[in-house]
Amino acid sequence: MSDENTTNDRLRPSGKRQVEQADKGTTAKVTAARVTDDAGHRGSRGPIAYAGSVGREMKKVIWPTGREMVSSTVITVVFLVIMVALCATVDYLTHDGVEFIFGF
Repeated sequence: MSDENTTNDRLRPSGKRQVEQADKGTTAKVTAARVTDDAGHRGSRGPIAYAGSVGREMKKVIWPTGREMVSSTVITVVFLVIMVALCATVDYLTHDGVEFIFGF
């Protein structure tokens, strides 16, 4: 049972990344360890600073694993096939209904 929990925990994303040793440090250490926010400089720094800010934010993203990508892709394709089949069925039945009513 414990092997299953560790496997599931390892595959599950942990959410936001935490500041290293935040629980051990004082408030000053935690504040100093945090990445500074560019909110105070909005509108005055230009596109190069914006690109740098985007790069820093992209490093914070928790990217999906290969297994998560495959399972998400399979779910998406299956859903797409179901929706296409549903739309095709409604289209076919509507076409037959209009032909029956108007005799085209």
